[in-house]
Amino acid sequence: MISFIKKNKEWLFSGVGVVILVFLFSLFRLIFLPSTNTPMTERANEPSGPKASQISRSPVTLEDIHQVLGDKSLTKLQRDEFLNKHKGRLVKWNGIVDSVNQSFSGSGTGDIVIVYRPISQGGESLPDFYTASFPHTSKEELVQLSEGDTVEFEGILEISFPTTSPSPSIRNSVLLRYQKKGSQ
Repeated sequence: MISFIKKNKEWLFSGVGVVILVFLFSLFRLIFLPSTNTPMTERANEPSGPKASQISRSPVTLEDIHQVLGDKSLTKLQRDEFLNKHKGRLVKWNGIVDSVNQSFSGSGTGDIVIVYRPISQGGESLPDFYTASFPHTSKEELVQLSEGDTVEFEGILEISFPTTSPSPSIRNSVLLRYQKKGSQ
């Protein structure tokens, strides 16, 4: 192989040789590497994470999480295992809007974040505040919300583990419905 390259280096590295090498490389890729039927431009527009239809649902509520975190009979390992079991799964929750903000992005297309107080199964509001982030494409819909409105949304449960205690939040949320404060 090396003697072939030494004998033919003039034409091999000329324009014709480079064209032949590129052709052989392309032919090799076509035959031996798997192809994708989706053009690159279409794949670039798809969300980077899995689609909601591919994510399993979790019936867990914030009340369930509060109960587990407050249960002193459970070990830290048991609490963490409970949280990890539900982390990354699709949940449907509701709450009372405290604020709606757009996260900072240089392009002006940052996520929209709702800070809310969750509503328990009994209808009362729980004391802590949580966040749900929505893609910037939801801005037109979310601009309708005001403090005190009731919202129902679904999204992917995230659990961060800061030094004090685990903190649940929702990402890639979708607003399912809302009710203005004071309307029935």
